[in-house]
Amino acid sequence: MLAELDTQIQQSGGTKFTLQAIITKADQLGDSGRERIDQMRKAIFQAAPTCLPPIITACPSKGSNFGIELVRKSIA
Repeated sequence: MLAELDTQIQQSGGTKFTLQAIITKADQLGDSGRERIDQMRKAIFQAAPTCLPPIITACPSKGSNFGIELVRKSIA
């Protein structure tokens, strides 16, 4: 789907907007988290070369929603 959206943006005749992925719950990736995020970044760039670097979020151990509303507002 990401590749399809990127293609549509490129075919629109001008970049009026771009894509940016959000990787959530990064804290649950365990010890290999950095490696897995690097793999995801490469896959995202391969599918959509004009996509901005992903936003990476993690949830505090107590399950607080801190920051989620800010992300939602910035997307809206």
